[in-house]
Amino acid sequence: APFYRALARREGLARASWWGDSTIAADGITGTVRARLQARFGYGGPGFVVAGLDPQWSARPELSTTRKGDWDTKSILLGGARGAYGFGGIVSTAPDGGSLTIRAPKGPEGGARPLQHAEVWYRGGEGAGDWWLSAGGANQAAGSADRTDRRAILNVPEGYDRLSFGATNAPVGFYGVVMETKGPGVVLDALGVVGVGTRSFNYFGEHHLAAQVAQRSPDLVVLMLGGNELGLPVLQHGDAHVYDGLYADTLHKLRAGAPDA
Repeated sequence: APFYRALARREGLARASWWGDSTIAADGITGTVRARLQARFGYGGPGFVVAGLDPQWSARPELSTTRKGDWDTKSILLGGARGAYGFGGIVSTAPDGGSLTIRAPKGPEGGARPLQHAEVWYRGGEGAGDWWLSAGGANQAAGSADRTDRRAILNVPEGYDRLSFGATNAPVGFYGVVMETKGPGVVLDALGVVGVGTRSFNYFGEHHLAAQVAQRSPDLVVLMLGGNELGLPVLQHGDAHVYDGLYADTLHKLRAGAPDA
């Protein structure tokens, strides 16, 4: 109902956030649903795009990228980031001088679709360097990441066709960026991480994940997991009732930051 109400407004953006494993990381199902929704209700942009966007972790076929530097990526598949994996379950650390440029998808006639809203989500911490964000090359923001987790926002009324961000003076961990229009339209975040299952979400710090989801404030929360669960003892023994609880716990963790979704 909240998602339907957001669609019915016909103004602003209706946001859906879809977590999952390899199926979602490849953006096949989600890409098809996104295209159909945006064709019917309006183009809202790519939405939240993880900083670990590469073939090993997560793909968005409609987005082209240029990465500079040797980035270090950690996800909820293997852990190693002390609970802080951002909104999409991936934190990717840019070295001093490292950067990533993401280009907007092509429109129906081949040109880039203009976007007006940009955000960069980064991991704060002692010893972290400075971040910078550039939308379209001309609109820029910068600051220090030597503090708590934050996001920086750029509004570009004239539109932009590419988003660049990176680190200077010391490494900075990035969770991802938001690339959106002003609406009306739909945004569908594809938040897949290769190889994950219900147990992987235990790597999230509970309060950290809730804060990230609350910041994004989706109208619809979707969880889709499958084949990676086959190694769970409860499923090997055919006890689906126990698995129900594991799946529900994971969904509750995601909804904790968006209880009205």
